[in-house]
Amino acid sequence: MTNPPAADRSTVSQARILKVFIASPGDLAKEREMLAHALGEWNAQNAGEYLVVFLPVTWETHAYSQVKRDGRAQGIINDQILDDCDLLLGMFWGRVGTPTGRAASGTIEEIEHFLAADKPVLLYFSRALAKIDGINPVQLAKVEKFKKQMTRRGLVFEFEDAAQFREMIFRQLTQYARHLKLQETINIIDDRRVERFRWELLEPELKAALYERFNALEPKHHIPRTITAPAELQRKLEAKRPLPFDVLRNLLEVFGFSSGDVLIPAGEERLTRVQGLNRPLADRIFESVEAGLSAEEVRAVGQLFACLSAENDGRQAGSGDLTSCDVVLVPGSRRGHRYRVDIALGIAQRSGATIILSGGHPLYDPDQPLAMGEADAMAYYLESKTVDQSITVLRDSRARSTAETLLHVWPELVQLAVAKRGPLDMVVVTSPYHMRRLLTLCDAFFEDRTHVVRSVKGILSTASFDRNVFFSKDFDPVRRRYGIGVYVQEIFKLYGGRVTGEF
Repeated sequence: MTNPPAADRSTVSQARILKVFIASPGDLAKEREMLAHALGEWNAQNAGEYLVVFLPVTWETHAYSQVKRDGRAQGIINDQILDDCDLLLGMFWGRVGTPTGRAASGTIEEIEHFLAADKPVLLYFSRALAKIDGINPVQLAKVEKFKKQMTRRGLVFEFEDAAQFREMIFRQLTQYARHLKLQETINIIDDRRVERFRWELLEPELKAALYERFNALEPKHHIPRTITAPAELQRKLEAKRPLPFDVLRNLLEVFGFSSGDVLIPAGEERLTRVQGLNRPLADRIFESVEAGLSAEEVRAVGQLFACLSAENDGRQAGSGDLTSCDVVLVPGSRRGHRYRVDIALGIAQRSGATIILSGGHPLYDPDQPLAMGEADAMAYYLESKTVDQSITVLRDSRARSTAETLLHVWPELVQLAVAKRGPLDMVVVTSPYHMRRLLTLCDAFFEDRTHVVRSVKGILSTASFDRNVFFSKDFDPVRRRYGIGVYVQEIFKLYGGRVTGEF
């Protein structure tokens, strides 16, 4: 399959990524390839306007080998890929395909699976049947029967040839993206969202209610996808500032997965394969932790914790030891923000440092609209902890990622350095799973800006809780599954950050 043209990287970093599953029987192989390429062309031409990127997903490119005792091939595809997709594009020509035991074909089962989850399905049928040699009348009759069934359930389209199909896909994807943009505009106008734009004007009772609603939001796992960096850039970054990918490779091997694709440099296809192991690996580790880790597995997850928490980095500090620093940076968090803010407050009271709170309204979970941003929530909590007017608190409510945090707080850092008449000593407070990536981003960002920030140290907001996720027998399974998922996604984010040239 040829690589589709890429959208501008800056556009992709701001856009909503929609995974599009391409479903069809085997007689439409060329159309499947054309469709994947057409999605790339649409992204290159329209992603900037609609802030939507359609990421093509097929079982051929995204599934990995897996055999279960009572498994089915189609069931494994559903679990590995289909449940994580946002949109399905289905195509039929002269065949419905092979029965799966639960549906007339794999494609039909995929469509029904998607519809049962109340996810959008776009369905198309080719009319070019006269050009087929050796038509199977039984298969053709099944196609016609299924088309009639789908016609009764919604709107389906027909196409004469590949050129017409491509034009139809372009037009309808544009209409779909326009609908999403309109819906987002309607949501922003909704009172629950407008509140964040007039936060300072709200009554205390309403602020308290919004804060409670913020705390009730469920955190989500996410691995953002962007455009892969040129191979030469990946090599230079890895030579200059190598990342501990041996930890990821060892983790995969110990828990029964191949680590052969965890290489630098990597292209889009390899990055997709590697990141596709994120959820299966997290599930496998969870199952092993619940059953009891072997000695080898204990070492592997211990290395994961040490790696991500930058345990041996040499820049960890104890919050009680810091009596001299200029800035305490607290990146956004949902339910864990109280730990971070408490530590930042203690440092500021001892050292006189300025506290910078950063975090906006994440795009990766638009189904959970935030009535207040992460920085707003942290500021509200901080106000409830102290009335000390000598502490300077700055707030950035725009950042939706760690990299954006550093970009958005840069003007404030410059002003603080000017006021000090010298470079700043900065402390970052974050969770163990996030420390390695945050320090790596700081290294990359401040490398040529030491005249403004000369040193960065890290303080863990939690530690015993995170270790308990892996090693405590008496731990809530729901919290354990989430915690393990966070750690696993972060080690994959390190790999993705290098492949995409982020740091």
